Amino acid sequence: MMAQPMPGQVVVVQQPGAGQRGHDSYPLIWPSEPCMVTCHYCQFKGQTRVDRTFNERGQCCCIFLCFCVLGCIGWCIACCIDSWNIYTHHCNNCNKPLGARNAGQPIYY
Repeated sequence: MMAQPMPGQVVVVQQPGAGQRGHDSYPLIWPSEPCMVTCHYCQFKGQTRVDRTFNERGQCCCIFLCFCVLGCIGWCIACCIDSWNIYTHHCNNCNKPLGARNAGQPIYY
């Protein structure tokens, strides 16, 4: 018999295959710079293309810093804080996303 969770208790159930790397050549944590991988879509071996965007926390903090506190300097500060950015790696051949890093956590596609 399986134990029932208590009210307010969070239960995490991991799906089979969830959270695993898409390919053996992929890094455990995606870096902020391009890296050498083998694309699991087209089998291209080469460097990835990296796109950097703000995550939700970065967007909120950037708006606050830009308009309320520091102007353009606030935007520069927000760009430099790693945990406020998402680094998405794409294949240079087929342009499909391979993985990303958001606030230090890896994401695999």
